[in-house]
Amino acid sequence: MYNEFLLQEALEEKRGISLNSENITNVRYADDTVIMAETPECLLQMFDNIAESCKTYGMEMNAKVTKTLHSGKEKKKVSILIEGTLLEQVTKYQYFGPILTEDVLMKKEINIRTEKAKAKFWKNKELLQGNINIGTKKEDSTMLCLLGF
Repeated sequence: MYNEFLLQEALEEKRGISLNSENITNVRYADDTVIMAETPECLLQMFDNIAESCKTYGMEMNAKVTKTLHSGKEKKKVSILIEGTLLEQVTKYQYFGPILTEDVLMKKEINIRTEKAKAKFWKNKELLQGNINIGTKKEDSTMLCLLGF
């Protein structure tokens, strides 16, 4: 609950990233928060505001588990200090499945998902080749219909 108010206060009127004409400054799930900004300078300002709000609410950010990731066409060093500790800049970060990388195109993530899809596709090779007797096919199609509801 405190986290919600803290971030609303800290990121109010800050410029995050534009997604479908919406200003997105953060994504949260439970106690995980991803802060997003279009420039390293804006991100630094956001972190400063969050640190200030943390002090107001008697909380502090944990620099040991807080990381930075710059994603863009050119690689940039992002230097952000929390309580005198320089945050680690990573080249990739896994957040609820997808792997976020410095590469804007996310080639590695796309390749991983493509390989998983191929594996699932070939797992059903027998069904696709028609090498199953008619009785089994009917049962499978009925089962799939039931699963669809």
